Amino acid sequence: MTFTDCVIECCRTPELVIQFDRLNDSHLSDYLIDRRPPIVRMIDEATGHEEYRAQQFHEAMQQFISFVFEFVWIPTINKLNQEANPCLKNQCSKA
Repeated sequence: MTFTDCVIECCRTPELVIQFDRLNDSHLSDYLIDRRPPIVRMIDEATGHEEYRAQQFHEAMQQFISFVFEFVWIPTINKLNQEANPCLKNQCSKA
């Protein structure tokens, strides 16, 4: 699994995105699942609000990627490395 795969999987995990939103005062879940009625989307596009939404999504996504890196990716890699090499956990018998 690559980091990109990890981020995609995290985006597909609603509870993780909801908790990210709560902890970061973000609205990423609103951008990942667009619940706006079609008429609202059309008005947003016509008034230029869609560009603002795209900018907000980009900023929230950058924060989410950093969040995933720090709290999901690094701990997962560390755990996998420890499982692959027990000496990292100081479980090796010293001769």
